[in-house]
Amino acid sequence: MTEQRAKWVGPNVALGRALLSAYERWGDERYLNAARRLAGWLEQFFQDRGSYGYLTGGEGVAWTSTEHNQRAMAFYYRLGERDRADKIKRWLLTRMWNEAEGRFYVGYTREEIINTDPNMATDVQFLAPLMARHEGYGVDGFALDPQDVQKFNRALDWLLARQTHPIYEDVQLSGIPRWLTTGQSVWVEGTAGLVAAQGGRGLLHLRLERLNLGARRTL
Repeated sequence: MTEQRAKWVGPNVALGRALLSAYERWGDERYLNAARRLAGWLEQFFQDRGSYGYLTGGEGVAWTSTEHNQRAMAFYYRLGERDRADKIKRWLLTRMWNEAEGRFYVGYTREEIINTDPNMATDVQFLAPLMARHEGYGVDGFALDPQDVQKFNRALDWLLARQTHPIYEDVQLSGIPRWLTTGQSVWVEGTAGLVAAQGGRGLLHLRLERLNLGARRTL
């Protein structure tokens, strides 16, 4: 097995959210302290641009991920680091937003050069609204104005317009492909994420029995 020497931001952000969930569940201060230490470690990768900011991909990682920053937005918010959460939110809704197409970019290919390829843009369309909904925006959550919410909804609509309906063993499946410009199969994880992000908007036509069927036949 080849040793991985890069220090990745993405898995550590996911770990941070898991630590906070464990703290909220069991109340053990060690989980909270570990999450705070992890946030301190992440600080070396935070790029503060004044009105906005973002986390790079990590040490030895040349790219920056929209997906990882969407998760980091929620992590910082839950940890009480509102300034970091809000700066990442502004980066997502300004620098990573494609106004003409109504979708999010997937990140930077290298230092602040935007990756405009829509092929891998499935999860980044639903993760920002999903993370924000999970943390309760509109209740006691992120300071979102109507334009922010409109962008989230446009990103979901952009993804919805790319549903695929393949026939598999005489059964029609419905969902979102993993590769938007080259794939026709149903990506169960991405489709389920889109359903969760929709929340009250509804997605009855993406039927759960079809999702379950797709999951069984892709294992």
